Amino acid sequence: MTGEADGFGSDYLEILLKAHHDAHEKQRISVDDLVDECKTFYFAGQETTNSLLAWTVFLLALHTYWQGEARKEVLELFGKDETPNSDGLNKLKPEEDQS
Repeated sequence: MTGEADGFGSDYLEILLKAHHDAHEKQRISVDDLVDECKTFYFAGQETTNSLLAWTVFLLALHTYWQGEARKEVLELFGKDETPNSDGLNKLKPEEDQS
């Protein structure tokens, strides 16, 4: 597996872990700094998702036609009694090209 030979993986967390285990003591980051970076990433992602969902609900409330179309598509796919799930959500139609 490429990038995982040293056991850290190949993503942002890898960079943080490598920085924590750096051979040069002055270039190392502390465990506290590593945890703070992870918290920052987590909360930034959570805030972005919350904002996206709030805007989606707001825009669907403003544009009731599109709200009805979205509701109709979900009901066609799941019916009235089935709870939407990730497998079914992948089957939703992509946005049609408006050009």
